[in-house]
Amino acid sequence: MKSAIEQMCFGLRGTYESVRPSEKYFRLIEKVCKADNKLIEKLKDDEDAAKLYEQFKDAIEEASSEESKTFYKEGFRFGVLLGIEISEEKS
Repeated sequence: MKSAIEQMCFGLRGTYESVRPSEKYFRLIEKVCKADNKLIEKLKDDEDAAKLYEQFKDAIEEASSEESKTFYKEGFRFGVLLGIEISEEKS
């Protein structure tokens, strides 16, 4: 399937699920998870600190999601503008 529009229509490209994160990403996430588990273990006896940490993680995840969405939308807009400009070029 050569058409980018068809690939997007059928969910083959251009969706969150179709992008495979890099190996570096997986290594970093592994480090994050290990540190998170250690911190949770240290906070288990301090209910207030543990609750505050959970709120912190939720806020970071929400901010990261918003950031990703913002960059995706800008990249998509810019890609469309590039396509328009290319299609308007005269040889």
